[in-house]
Amino acid sequence: MQPASAPLPSPLPAQPLPSRTLILCVCMHALAFLAVQAFLAYVSPLSALVMALMFIPFLYRLSYQAAAEWRGGEGSLDRPSTIGERQRLLLSPSEINLLLTDRDFDSNDYERLLMLDVNNVKKSHGASEFEINRLPVITMSESMVNASRKEGGVLDDVKCSICLEELSVGTKARMVPCFHRFHPGCIDPWLKDKAECPICKYPAVA
Repeated sequence: MQPASAPLPSPLPAQPLPSRTLILCVCMHALAFLAVQAFLAYVSPLSALVMALMFIPFLYRLSYQAAAEWRGGEGSLDRPSTIGERQRLLLSPSEINLLLTDRDFDSNDYERLLMLDVNNVKKSHGASEFEINRLPVITMSESMVNASRKEGGVLDDVKCSICLEELSVGTKARMVPCFHRFHPGCIDPWLKDKAECPICKYPAVA
Protein backbone atom coordinates (compact mmCIF):
# COMPACT_ATOMS: atom_id res chain seq x y z
CA MET A 1 0.00 0.00 0.00
CA GLN A 2 1.47 3.27 -1.12
CA PRO A 3 1.72 6.05 1.49
CA ALA A 4 -0.55 9.01 0.94
CA SER A 5 1.27 11.84 -0.70
CA ALA A 6 1.47 15.15 1.18
CA PRO A 7 -0.83 17.84 -0.18
CA LEU A 8 0.90 20.35 -2.40
CA PRO A 9 1.12 23.88 -1.01
CA SER A 10 -1.31 26.28 -2.58
CA PRO A 11 0.35 28.72 -4.97
CA LEU A 12 0.88 32.24 -3.74
CA PRO A 13 -1.50 34.79 -5.20
CA ALA A 14 -0.04 36.74 -8.05
CA GLN A 15 1.07 40.23 -7.07
CA PRO A 16 -0.39 43.01 -9.20
CA LEU A 17 1.97 44.93 -11.38
CA PRO A 18 2.68 48.53 -10.36
CA SER A 19 0.02 50.87 -11.72
CA ARG A 20 0.73 54.01 -13.68
CA THR A 21 -0.29 56.01 -10.62
CA LEU A 22 2.32 54.24 -8.48
CA ILE A 23 5.02 54.79 -11.10
CA LEU A 24 4.03 58.45 -11.38
CA CYS A 25 4.10 58.73 -7.59
CA VAL A 26 7.68 57.43 -7.40
CA CYS A 27 8.75 59.70 -10.26
CA MET A 28 7.15 62.76 -8.66
CA HIS A 29 8.89 62.10 -5.34
CA ALA A 30 12.20 61.85 -7.18
CA LEU A 31 11.48 65.03 -9.16
CA ALA A 32 10.51 66.87 -5.98
CA PHE A 33 13.83 65.88 -4.40
CA LEU A 34 15.76 67.03 -7.47
CA ALA A 35 13.76 70.27 -7.58
CA VAL A 36 14.68 71.09 -3.98
CA GLN A 37 18.33 70.42 -4.77
CA ALA A 38 18.10 72.74 -7.79
CA PHE A 39 16.39 75.47 -5.76
CA LEU A 40 19.13 75.25 -3.12
CA ALA A 41 21.69 76.01 -5.84
CA TYR A 42 20.02 79.28 -6.85
CA VAL A 43 17.95 80.55 -3.91
CA SER A 44 18.19 80.65 -0.13
CA PRO A 45 17.46 77.48 1.88
CA LEU A 46 14.37 79.16 3.33
CA SER A 47 12.91 79.82 -0.13
CA ALA A 48 13.65 76.25 -1.20
CA LEU A 49 11.95 74.96 1.96
CA VAL A 50 8.83 77.05 1.34
CA MET A 51 8.66 75.85 -2.26
CA ALA A 52 9.03 72.24 -1.11
CA LEU A 53 6.21 72.67 1.41
CA MET A 54 3.91 73.79 -1.42
CA PHE A 55 4.33 70.37 -3.07
CA ILE A 56 3.67 68.34 0.09
CA PRO A 57 -0.18 68.33 -0.23
CA PHE A 58 0.08 67.22 -3.88
CA LEU A 59 2.58 64.46 -3.11
CA TYR A 60 0.43 63.31 -0.17
CA ARG A 61 -2.69 63.02 -2.33
CA LEU A 62 -0.77 61.24 -5.08
CA SER A 63 0.78 58.80 -2.58
CA TYR A 64 -2.63 58.08 -1.06
CA GLN A 65 -4.10 57.44 -4.49
CA ALA A 66 -1.22 55.10 -5.43
CA ALA A 67 -1.60 53.17 -2.15
CA ALA A 68 -5.33 52.82 -2.73
CA GLU A 69 -4.83 51.40 -6.22
CA TRP A 70 -2.01 49.12 -5.07
CA ARG A 71 -4.14 47.59 -2.31
CA GLY A 72 -7.05 47.18 -4.70
CA GLY A 73 -10.06 45.65 -2.99
CA GLU A 74 -8.54 45.29 0.47
CA GLY A 75 -10.49 46.82 3.31
CA SER A 76 -11.93 50.28 3.52
CA LEU A 77 -10.21 51.89 0.57
CA ASP A 78 -12.93 50.66 -1.78
CA ARG A 79 -15.93 51.37 0.41
CA PRO A 80 -18.57 53.62 -1.19
CA SER A 81 -17.96 56.25 1.50
CA THR A 82 -14.39 56.73 0.26
CA ILE A 83 -14.99 56.55 -3.49
CA GLY A 84 -15.77 60.26 -3.70
CA GLU A 85 -12.65 61.07 -1.71
CA ARG A 86 -10.47 59.01 -4.04
CA GLN A 87 -12.00 60.71 -7.07
CA ARG A 88 -11.11 64.09 -5.59
CA LEU A 89 -7.49 62.93 -5.37
CA LEU A 90 -7.26 62.50 -9.13
CA LEU A 91 -5.35 65.23 -10.96
CA SER A 92 -6.30 66.52 -14.35
CA PRO A 93 -3.84 66.08 -17.25
CA SER A 94 -3.27 69.84 -17.32
CA GLU A 95 -2.25 69.85 -13.64
CA ILE A 96 0.18 66.96 -14.11
CA ASN A 97 1.60 68.62 -17.23
CA LEU A 98 2.12 71.83 -15.24
CA LEU A 99 4.16 70.00 -12.60
CA LEU A 100 6.25 68.12 -15.18
CA THR A 101 6.99 71.09 -17.44
CA ASP A 102 10.53 72.42 -17.62
CA ARG A 103 9.70 75.94 -18.83
CA ASP A 104 9.79 79.02 -16.63
CA PHE A 105 6.67 79.59 -14.54
CA ASP A 106 4.63 82.75 -15.06
CA SER A 107 1.93 84.41 -12.94
CA ASN A 108 -0.81 82.23 -14.43
CA ASP A 109 1.10 79.08 -13.52
CA TYR A 110 1.50 80.36 -9.96
CA GLU A 111 -2.28 80.72 -9.62
CA ARG A 112 -2.76 77.21 -11.01
CA LEU A 113 -0.30 75.81 -8.47
CA LEU A 114 -2.30 77.40 -5.68
CA MET A 115 -5.46 75.82 -7.07
CA LEU A 116 -3.93 72.33 -6.81
CA ASP A 117 -4.78 72.39 -3.12
CA VAL A 118 -8.38 73.66 -3.38
CA ASN A 119 -9.77 70.21 -2.48
CA ASN A 120 -8.15 70.35 0.94
CA VAL A 121 -10.45 71.40 3.74
CA LYS A 122 -9.68 74.98 4.70
CA LYS A 123 -9.32 75.87 8.34
CA SER A 124 -12.27 78.05 9.27
CA HIS A 125 -10.92 78.68 12.76
CA GLY A 126 -7.86 80.62 13.80
CA ALA A 127 -4.31 79.34 14.06
CA SER A 128 -2.68 78.53 17.37
CA GLU A 129 0.32 80.44 18.67
CA PHE A 130 2.50 77.43 17.92
CA GLU A 131 1.31 77.30 14.31
CA ILE A 132 1.87 81.04 13.87
CA ASN A 133 5.39 80.88 15.28
CA ARG A 134 6.26 78.15 12.76
CA LEU A 135 5.81 80.66 9.93
CA PRO A 136 9.17 82.23 9.01
CA VAL A 137 10.06 85.78 10.00
CA ILE A 138 12.50 87.36 7.55
CA THR A 139 14.44 90.61 7.56
CA MET A 140 13.76 92.74 4.51
CA SER A 141 17.04 93.24 2.67
CA GLU A 142 17.89 95.95 0.20
CA SER A 143 17.82 93.45 -2.67
CA MET A 144 14.32 92.30 -1.67
CA VAL A 145 13.00 95.85 -1.61
CA ASN A 146 14.74 96.90 -4.83
CA ALA A 147 13.48 93.81 -6.66
CA SER A 148 9.92 94.80 -5.79
CA ARG A 149 10.21 98.41 -6.92
CA LYS A 150 9.21 99.51 -10.38
CA GLU A 151 9.92 102.92 -11.90
CA GLY A 152 10.26 104.54 -8.51
CA GLY A 153 6.91 103.27 -7.25
CA VAL A 154 6.32 100.77 -4.48
CA LEU A 155 4.49 97.57 -5.36
CA ASP A 156 2.04 95.87 -3.04
CA ASP A 157 4.46 93.06 -2.18
CA VAL A 158 6.73 95.48 -0.29
CA LYS A 159 3.81 96.88 1.66
CA CYS A 160 2.06 95.36 4.61
CA SER A 161 -1.46 95.04 3.25
CA ILE A 162 -2.91 95.29 6.76
CA CYS A 163 -1.41 98.59 7.93
CA LEU A 164 -0.51 99.74 4.36
CA GLU A 165 2.99 100.78 5.47
CA GLU A 166 6.07 99.90 3.44
CA LEU A 167 8.23 96.97 4.47
CA SER A 168 11.48 98.93 4.39
CA VAL A 169 15.04 97.61 4.58
CA GLY A 170 15.74 96.03 7.96
CA THR A 171 12.06 95.54 8.78
CA LYS A 172 10.97 92.18 10.16
CA ALA A 173 8.25 90.51 8.08
CA ARG A 174 6.36 87.28 8.59
CA MET A 175 5.90 85.28 5.37
CA VAL A 176 2.92 82.97 4.83
CA PRO A 177 3.02 79.94 2.45
CA CYS A 178 1.71 82.01 -0.49
CA PHE A 179 4.81 84.27 -0.13
CA HIS A 180 2.85 87.35 0.97
CA ARG A 181 4.63 89.28 3.73
CA PHE A 182 3.31 91.34 6.63
CA HIS A 183 4.47 92.96 9.85
CA PRO A 184 4.33 90.25 12.55
CA GLY A 185 2.37 92.62 14.77
CA CYS A 186 -0.23 92.98 12.00
CA ILE A 187 -0.58 89.44 10.67
CA ASP A 188 -0.35 87.51 13.97
CA PRO A 189 -3.68 88.82 15.38
CA TRP A 190 -5.29 88.17 11.99
CA LEU A 191 -4.08 84.55 11.94
CA LYS A 192 -5.40 83.97 15.45
CA ASP A 193 -8.85 84.79 14.08
CA LYS A 194 -8.53 83.38 10.53
CA ALA A 195 -5.83 80.92 9.48
CA GLU A 196 -5.56 82.25 5.94
CA CYS A 197 -3.77 84.95 3.98
CA PRO A 198 -5.79 88.21 4.08
CA ILE A 199 -4.87 88.91 0.44
CA CYS A 200 -5.44 85.66 -1.48
CA LYS A 201 -7.23 83.56 1.20
CA TYR A 202 -4.69 80.75 0.79
CA PRO A 203 -4.41 78.61 3.99
CA ALA A 204 -1.65 79.97 6.19
CA VAL A 205 -1.15 76.77 8.17
CA ALA A 206 -1.34 73.10 7.24
